[in-house]
Amino acid sequence: FKNYAIAWNSGISHYFFNSVIVTILSTSLIILVSAFAAFPLARIKFRASRLVLMYILGGLMLSPMVSLIPLYKMFSFSKIYNTYFAMIIPYVAFQVPFTVFLLWSNFVTLPKDIEESAVIEGATSLRILIQIIIPIASPMVVTAAVLAGRYVWNEMLFALCLIEDTALKTIPVGLLSLRSQTATDWSVLIAGLALSALPIIILFLFSQKYLMRGMTAGSVKM
Repeated sequence: FKNYAIAWNSGISHYFFNSVIVTILSTSLIILVSAFAAFPLARIKFRASRLVLMYILGGLMLSPMVSLIPLYKMFSFSKIYNTYFAMIIPYVAFQVPFTVFLLWSNFVTLPKDIEESAVIEGATSLRILIQIIIPIASPMVVTAAVLAGRYVWNEMLFALCLIEDTALKTIPVGLLSLRSQTATDWSVLIAGLALSALPIIILFLFSQKYLMRGMTAGSVKM
């Protein structure tokens, strides 16, 4: 067990804290933006709804590596480079299309009777979304949050290229500091890898019930 203590005291604790901050903020923004985008596309009929949906889903075709240099120049110009936002903004941008698709595919299957009753009672669209739609679709919302959180926690490309300050690095990049070209303590490195995987494992265990319900929610054809 001393390898875990050595890995934790070698800086993993600080990288762990940074990953927690970035993951929570990014996942919250991803779910918030995606829910506000998916709800009108699924429940409000307007002429260009399908076109807007296809435009959002078009973001799935963009590779993160292709946007790396433009993002670097934009963030350097806007003074966002080497901050938490340099990671959070790309994470949100690249996860929103897939999350919108997950929530939209679930929202369109929900019955409208409860919403119509709420409208008669004077409820606004925002209140309907927060108090009716999201609680009913909670399995899919939790599934989307877990998938987005797993991506953010394990992401390394943006965290490596857009962050220079050691104090801001996340755990995937921080694990590289435990490895050197001349001498690598593999026991400590593997202990660090185990520590980095532990939060996601715990998250999956606690949300397993919602994950199974969310994954099977779209298995029945509409």
